[in-house]
Amino acid sequence: MVRAVSGVTKSGPGSKHLEPLPDENLEEYALLAETIELSRWSRSFPDTDNSRYAELSERVSALATAVADQFHNEERSEELAKALAGDATQRAAAVRLREEEKPLLAAFTLFVDDLQQGATRFHGWAEVCDRLDALTVAFRRHEAIESDLMRQVIHEGSGRQS
Repeated sequence: MVRAVSGVTKSGPGSKHLEPLPDENLEEYALLAETIELSRWSRSFPDTDNSRYAELSERVSALATAVADQFHNEERSEELAKALAGDATQRAAAVRLREEEKPLLAAFTLFVDDLQQGATRFHGWAEVCDRLDALTVAFRRHEAIESDLMRQVIHEGSGRQS
């Protein structure tokens, strides 16, 4: 279901700005975990040269492609369609998810474009890290809403089969 993204995560000191995911959720939130790790990695450099901007640009671009693939996944689309056919709460959550996807992907794209321009687009590396953290928070919120919705859809579906 989730396309592997090679070269996105590298180890580095943890970010004080983001909470770690519980271990049992890492598989479910694979791309989110990669996003958080990328944010932590970026914060491991107090300041940097243009080569880091290019490297981060490539890694965020690969991540954004994987996120877009996840958003357009056929199995996921079928589950969202079930939610749209469900009760009012599920419909509202599914509509909200769909409405958030385009701006979230646009934010990833804008960030990549800015990174490709190098340091001239930012007021230092700290701003780069802050923007990546903001993207991570938005993606984390999106994934939490989706996970809750999918659990409801699956629970409702298993209740009907019983």
